[in-house]
Amino acid sequence: MLAAFVVVQRLGVAAILRRLGAWIGAANLVSAALDLDRELTTIYGNRLRVACAAMMHFAGWALGGAETWIGCRLLGVPIALDVAVALECAVFAMRSAAFPVPSGLGVQEGGYAMIGAFLGVPPETALALALVKRGRDLILANPSYWHGKGSKHYSAAS
Repeated sequence: MLAAFVVVQRLGVAAILRRLGAWIGAANLVSAALDLDRELTTIYGNRLRVACAAMMHFAGWALGGAETWIGCRLLGVPIALDVAVALECAVFAMRSAAFPVPSGLGVQEGGYAMIGAFLGVPPETALALALVKRGRDLILANPSYWHGKGSKHYSAAS
């Protein structure tokens, strides 16, 4: 997939979409392809920003792995940092692949249990870790709950 991504980027998305648009007779696709190609050229033209974005993405992975490592240690299962990073990356890949599932419900938990067992993390610890991370998601990733409808107190009757 990475090789295909690089090839598409090198050939230009516009060139590929232009050929596709001409083949199926969609003039709008050709116009959109030219706009997309211009935007991608602008983005990739600033190599410093692309490098910074890549480093920030890597830092996010590293921090996620550190979070998993700390969580396992607090749950009483000392694991190596590289195992924690591998676990975090594999579960994130599973969640990304299961993007149609809202919030990855069940995918994250199953991923931690399955991948964790493969990496030597006991299933009960992996599931506890997944639930701790789910709690973090509920608190941090849902600001609408804290500002808006979620901040109102609803009774069971309403």
